[in-house]
Amino acid sequence: MFLNSGKEIAEKIQFMINEEIAEPVRFAVAFWGAGADYQLRGACRIICDLNSGACNPKVIRKLLDRDNCVVLKAAKFHAKVVISSAGAVVSSANMSTNGLGAEGADASGTIEAGYFVSANLPEHKKIVMWFDDMWAKATKITEDDLENSQKNWDFRNRYIPTTPEVKPELDISLFSIDPYILLEENIDAGDRLRA
Repeated sequence: MFLNSGKEIAEKIQFMINEEIAEPVRFAVAFWGAGADYQLRGACRIICDLNSGACNPKVIRKLLDRDNCVVLKAAKFHAKVVISSAGAVVSSANMSTNGLGAEGADASGTIEAGYFVSANLPEHKKIVMWFDDMWAKATKITEDDLENSQKNWDFRNRYIPTTPEVKPELDISLFSIDPYILLEENIDAGDRLRA
C-alpha cells in the first residue's frame, strides 16, 4: 500500500505500534527529532545515526531512559524503516514532527512518501532479516557518544545571521578542512559536517 504523505506514514506507524503485542516495534530510522516519541509505548528497538548532527541527542536520551527501549547507533545510516508483527513501513520520513506531518498533512512543507508491507507478504520477512542484520552491526551508545552528538547537533543547528548589518563573529577554525580529505572514499563524519 502506497503512503503518499508524512501524515499517512505516521498513521500507519501508529497502527503498527497499536497492534503490536508480541514483539518490540523495530525502528531503523536515521534521524530522530522533537515530538518523535509522543506515541511510542511498549518495547522497541531503535537504530539511529547519532553522530550525523541531524539526530537530536535530547530525544535519544529520552528514548534511552524509557523502559523496554533499546537504542543503538550505526554510522552512515540513512534508513527509514519501521517494523512490527502487523507489517513494515519503508519511507522517506525521519521520526520527527517535520517528517511525519504531525501538524497536518506534511505541515513542514517536506514531501514524504512510503510503502506499507503487510506481514503476510514475503517482503516482510526480508525486511525483518535486513533489520536483524543491521541490529547485529549497530553499537551501544555511550555518554561520550551523546556528548559528541550534542556538539554535532549544536554545530549543525547554529544560528548565523545573514543580514548585512549583522556581522557574526565566527571561529574560522570550525571551517578549516584539508580539501584533499574530501577526495577520500570514506570521509569521516566530522569532516563531512565541517565541509
